[in-house]
Amino acid sequence: MTKDWLEQHQRWLEWLEKTQPKAEIPAQIRDPRGVPFDLHLPAEIIDLIDFCTSQGLTCVRLLGPDPIAFGDLVLAYAGSGICVEIMKDRSIWLLSIGEVSQAGHVWPDVPLMMTLLTGSTCDLVPLREEISFVKSHWAEIVDYFSADQRAATRRAYA
Repeated sequence: MTKDWLEQHQRWLEWLEKTQPKAEIPAQIRDPRGVPFDLHLPAEIIDLIDFCTSQGLTCVRLLGPDPIAFGDLVLAYAGSGICVEIMKDRSIWLLSIGEVSQAGHVWPDVPLMMTLLTGSTCDLVPLREEISFVKSHWAEIVDYFSADQRAATRRAYA
Protein backbone atom coordinates (compact mmCIF):
# COMPACT_ATOMS: atom_id res chain seq x y z
CA MET A 1 0.00 0.00 0.00
CA THR A 2 1.50 3.33 -0.99
CA LYS A 3 1.64 6.46 1.11
CA ASP A 4 -0.25 8.35 -1.64
CA TRP A 5 -3.09 5.84 -1.46
CA LEU A 6 -3.21 6.15 2.33
CA GLU A 7 -3.38 9.93 2.10
CA GLN A 8 -6.13 9.71 -0.54
CA HIS A 9 -8.03 7.24 1.66
CA GLN A 10 -7.77 9.61 4.63
CA ARG A 11 -9.02 12.55 2.54
CA TRP A 12 -11.94 10.42 1.31
CA LEU A 13 -12.87 9.46 4.86
CA GLU A 14 -12.71 13.10 5.96
CA TRP A 15 -14.91 14.12 3.01
CA LEU A 16 -17.36 11.34 3.79
CA GLU A 17 -17.53 12.44 7.45
CA LYS A 18 -18.30 16.02 6.40
CA THR A 19 -20.87 15.23 3.71
CA GLN A 20 -22.85 12.40 5.28
CA PRO A 21 -25.81 13.27 7.47
CA LYS A 22 -25.15 12.64 11.14
CA ALA A 23 -28.72 11.58 11.95
CA GLU A 24 -28.96 8.44 14.04
CA ILE A 25 -30.65 5.49 12.38
CA PRO A 26 -33.65 4.46 14.48
CA ALA A 27 -33.10 1.17 16.31
CA GLN A 28 -36.27 -0.36 14.85
CA ILE A 29 -34.71 -0.47 11.36
CA ARG A 30 -31.45 -2.04 12.57
CA ASP A 31 -30.79 -5.71 13.04
CA PRO A 32 -29.28 -6.99 16.32
CA ARG A 33 -25.75 -6.33 14.98
CA GLY A 34 -26.56 -2.61 14.61
CA VAL A 35 -26.68 -2.72 10.82
CA PRO A 36 -29.59 -1.20 8.90
CA PHE A 37 -31.76 -3.87 7.29
CA ASP A 38 -31.61 -2.29 3.83
CA LEU A 39 -27.81 -2.41 3.29
CA HIS A 40 -27.85 -5.78 1.47
CA LEU A 41 -24.35 -6.70 2.58
CA PRO A 42 -22.42 -9.62 1.04
CA ALA A 43 -22.38 -12.85 3.04
CA GLU A 44 -18.66 -12.45 3.81
CA ILE A 45 -19.23 -9.03 5.38
CA ILE A 46 -22.19 -10.30 7.41
CA ASP A 47 -19.96 -13.14 8.61
CA LEU A 48 -17.30 -10.63 9.71
CA ILE A 49 -19.90 -8.47 11.46
CA ASP A 50 -21.26 -11.53 13.26
CA PHE A 51 -17.71 -12.41 14.34
CA CYS A 52 -17.06 -8.85 15.57
CA THR A 53 -20.25 -8.81 17.63
CA SER A 54 -19.46 -12.26 19.04
CA GLN A 55 -16.15 -10.79 20.25
CA GLY A 56 -17.99 -8.02 22.09
CA LEU A 57 -17.48 -5.28 19.52
CA THR A 58 -20.39 -2.95 18.77
CA CYS A 59 -21.23 -0.80 15.77
CA VAL A 60 -19.81 2.65 16.54
CA ARG A 61 -19.80 4.20 13.09
CA LEU A 62 -22.00 4.03 10.03
CA LEU A 63 -21.47 6.37 7.11
CA GLY A 64 -23.42 5.83 3.94
CA PRO A 65 -24.34 4.19 1.81
CA ASP A 66 -23.87 7.17 -0.45
CA PRO A 67 -26.01 6.62 -3.57
CA ILE A 68 -24.09 9.31 -5.46
CA ALA A 69 -20.67 7.86 -4.68
CA PHE A 70 -21.23 4.29 -5.91
CA GLY A 71 -22.91 3.27 -2.65
CA ASP A 72 -19.73 3.92 -0.64
CA LEU A 73 -20.08 2.80 2.94
CA VAL A 74 -18.09 2.79 6.19
CA LEU A 75 -18.92 0.54 9.15
CA ALA A 76 -16.80 0.40 12.28
CA TYR A 77 -17.07 -2.08 15.14
CA ALA A 78 -15.16 -1.31 18.33
CA GLY A 79 -14.63 -2.59 21.84
CA SER A 80 -11.82 -3.33 24.30
CA GLY A 81 -9.50 -0.82 22.67
CA ILE A 82 -9.68 -2.26 19.15
CA CYS A 83 -11.72 -1.25 16.12
CA VAL A 84 -12.46 -3.08 12.87
CA GLU A 85 -13.34 -0.79 9.98
CA ILE A 86 -15.27 -2.22 7.06
CA MET A 87 -15.34 0.07 4.06
CA LYS A 88 -16.86 -0.19 0.61
CA ASP A 89 -15.11 2.17 -1.80
CA ARG A 90 -16.35 2.12 -5.40
CA SER A 91 -17.72 -1.40 -4.92
CA ILE A 92 -14.48 -2.74 -3.43
CA TRP A 93 -14.57 -3.94 0.18
CA LEU A 94 -11.62 -2.95 2.37
CA LEU A 95 -10.90 -4.01 5.94
CA SER A 96 -8.61 -2.27 8.39
CA ILE A 97 -7.92 -2.75 12.07
CA GLY A 98 -6.76 -0.18 14.58
CA GLU A 99 -6.92 1.01 18.12
CA VAL A 100 -9.98 2.90 19.27
CA SER A 101 -7.86 5.80 20.51
CA GLN A 102 -6.71 6.34 16.93
CA ALA A 103 -10.26 6.56 15.53
CA GLY A 104 -10.34 8.55 12.33
CA HIS A 105 -6.73 7.74 11.50
CA VAL A 106 -5.62 5.42 8.73
CA TRP A 107 -5.04 1.98 10.16
CA PRO A 108 -3.27 -1.06 8.77
CA ASP A 109 -5.30 -2.97 6.24
CA VAL A 110 -5.55 -6.73 6.64
CA PRO A 111 -2.78 -7.59 4.13
CA LEU A 112 -0.44 -5.34 6.13
CA MET A 113 -1.61 -7.04 9.35
CA MET A 114 -0.79 -10.38 7.70
CA THR A 115 2.72 -9.13 6.99
CA LEU A 116 3.19 -7.69 10.48
CA LEU A 117 1.94 -10.82 12.26
CA THR A 118 3.24 -13.60 10.02
CA GLY A 119 6.17 -12.02 8.20
CA SER A 120 4.82 -13.03 4.79
CA THR A 121 4.25 -10.25 2.27
CA CYS A 122 0.71 -9.98 0.96
CA ASP A 123 -0.47 -7.20 -1.35
CA LEU A 124 -3.73 -8.38 -2.82
CA VAL A 125 -5.77 -10.81 -0.79
CA PRO A 126 -9.35 -11.87 -1.56
CA LEU A 127 -11.93 -10.60 0.93
CA ARG A 128 -12.82 -14.12 2.09
CA GLU A 129 -9.15 -14.80 2.96
CA GLU A 130 -8.84 -11.46 4.78
CA ILE A 131 -11.86 -12.30 6.93
CA SER A 132 -10.56 -15.80 7.58
CA PHE A 133 -7.22 -14.35 8.68
CA VAL A 134 -8.89 -11.88 11.05
CA LYS A 135 -10.97 -14.62 12.63
CA SER A 136 -8.15 -17.14 12.96
CA HIS A 137 -5.63 -14.58 14.29
CA TRP A 138 -8.02 -12.55 16.45
CA ALA A 139 -6.16 -13.18 19.74
CA GLU A 140 -2.87 -12.06 18.16
CA ILE A 141 -4.53 -8.98 16.63
CA VAL A 142 -6.07 -7.97 19.96
CA ASP A 143 -2.70 -8.46 21.66
CA TYR A 144 -0.98 -6.43 18.91
CA PHE A 145 -3.20 -3.44 19.78
CA SER A 146 -3.11 -3.95 23.56
CA ALA A 147 -1.86 -1.15 25.81
CA ASP A 148 1.43 -3.01 26.33
CA GLN A 149 2.10 -3.29 22.60
CA ARG A 150 0.58 -0.01 21.39
CA ALA A 151 3.80 2.00 20.94
CA ALA A 152 5.58 -0.84 19.11
CA THR A 153 2.50 -1.41 16.95
CA ARG A 154 2.35 2.23 15.89
CA ARG A 155 6.03 2.15 14.94
CA ALA A 156 5.58 -1.07 12.96
CA TYR A 157 2.95 0.33 10.60
CA ALA A 158 4.08 3.97 10.50
